[in-house]
Amino acid sequence: MKKLAIIAGSGEYPIIFARSAKEKVKEVIAIAVEGQAAAELEKEVDRIYWVGPGELKKLAAIFLKERVRDVALVGKISKDILYKGSLKLDEEAKKLLEGTSDRRGDSILKSFADKLESFGINVIDATTFVSEYIAKEGIFTERKPDEKERQDIDFGISIARRMASLSIGQTIVVKNKDILAVEAVEGTDEAIRRGGRLGGKGIVVVKMSRPDQDMRFDIPVIGTGTINTIAEAGGSVLAIEKDRTLFFERDPAIDIAEKNGISIVAV
Repeated sequence: MKKLAIIAGSGEYPIIFARSAKEKVKEVIAIAVEGQAAAELEKEVDRIYWVGPGELKKLAAIFLKERVRDVALVGKISKDILYKGSLKLDEEAKKLLEGTSDRRGDSILKSFADKLESFGINVIDATTFVSEYIAKEGIFTERKPDEKERQDIDFGISIARRMASLSIGQTIVVKNKDILAVEAVEGTDEAIRRGGRLGGKGIVVVKMSRPDQDMRFDIPVIGTGTINTIAEAGGSVLAIEKDRTLFFERDPAIDIAEKNGISIVAV
């Protein structure tokens, strides 16, 4: 692979991905989504272009100019922008949405990825170049979940997988074998905060991928931001899916967890 384009959303994921890709790809360009991607991304790539989340014609023009053949979709794009009046969609973006079966995140991303593939652009596995960050089975913190928390984890996993399979969201918040919050349009952090407000101290957060997860996009990701949010919400456990979750900023995230009595486990 001589050239790679990264369509970048928010978070550390695009920055880490670009840095790792640069070690193996001759030329890396970023197409950064305005209002989502971090300005720091520019330091990690050869060139950067900024596009609005509804500017597909501009995106296509960049692909033609750069002769892009391989692209990665990394980082989060807040889905709530669909419900804010400030979002402007060009004609191509409108056609894409109209041709999508529904407005769930996975449905939109799959339509977008399939559209790119139809033009001969290869959408690569979103864990390419960052496979060392995939969480393996085990407990990452000194504190292990107690028996009650284990029961909440087991209960939460089955529910979270069902929610993910319906493309509702990847994260649920549990306490005493009861569901306090399910992630939807608002995203992981807001779901955790809502669960914390309802359940108080000792909530258990479970994050799972779809059983048929398309590895081209929307891979479960955690990092310091996730752990900080759990700490603020009074959480005691974060359970993630082994072999399918990217765990970035691992050492500082574990430090935050240890200081706040949070157990991190991949199951």
